[in-house]
Amino acid sequence: MTRAASLRRLSPLLALALLLGALALFPAAPAEAQSPAAPTNLTVSAGINNGELYLLWTAPSGTITGYDVHYTSAPATGAGAVADSAAASGSDPAAGWLALTRTTAQATTASHSIGSLTNDITYRVRVRAVNSGANSAWVFGTGIPGAVWTATLTVDQNGFFYGCSNATAGQDDCSSATVLTEDQFRHGGTTYTVGDMWWESNTDRFVFNIENVFARATKTALSSLTLNVDGTALAIGDVTAELGDQTISWPYDPATDWTDGQTVQLTARVTSGSADRTGSASSTRSGAGAPGVGSKTAQLSVSSSRRER
Repeated sequence: MTRAASLRRLSPLLALALLLGALALFPAAPAEAQSPAAPTNLTVSAGINNGELYLLWTAPSGTITGYDVHYTSAPATGAGAVADSAAASGSDPAAGWLALTRTTAQATTASHSIGSLTNDITYRVRVRAVNSGANSAWVFGTGIPGAVWTATLTVDQNGFFYGCSNATAGQDDCSSATVLTEDQFRHGGTTYTVGDMWWESNTDRFVFNIENVFARATKTALSSLTLNVDGTALAIGDVTAELGDQTISWPYDPATDWTDGQTVQLTARVTSGSADRTGSASSTRSGAGAPGVGSKTAQLSVSSSRRER
């Protein structure tokens, strides 16, 4: 083989070697960051304070560095609409999405409270996970500050007792959606179940019980709430709860006596403080007698047991 032929045979190998050598001089481009999965199970409920929403979600798997949390009171369609995909801007929640600032301690916490909101206005919220250089898809929810619980009760009469009860034979269960349209509400990150409620026509009092929660714990957990029964406000924080009491109750004399099958509108709302009332809070134990039949003063009572019936 001639020298020229040998060089021609080696030239492709030489060219490859030179190419590989040149590539070694330049580091490979970093891999593109992978977007994290979106959060799931987003819930939005009225917070424990007036004008507040509480957001809770499930963190996605994988590594994240934080979350973006935005809110707006603008509608998604119609006049003044703000699209789900619109960028956050400005400082007016009625005009666009507002981005919340999360502290370092909050960065990867799968919850957030939004304060300084207006009660009884529907707010839209969106949350997404963030990692180095990439974001997940948004997840969306809505909530109304102040309104913790709204339900309609279809009254069932059982002697002097008009309402519903999960514990009393012969009384329609509060757990039935045809009796109580919503028997659960969320407050301060905890879900509560209404187990009993009724108006006692012989003593003119309204009785309310949270399932598996004693009266003292109910007052502690729900003291910022006011229960509204067909327009009559009953503040939970004003109740005096003794150790061992199971249900809370208030003097309640409806303008028109309840009847079997009628509907009653119920709400539980966050209030900034106790409304002005006459009289003082008191406690009435089982068998102590009904407090002031027909009275609509602020005297509030606690019954010793829902099973006293």
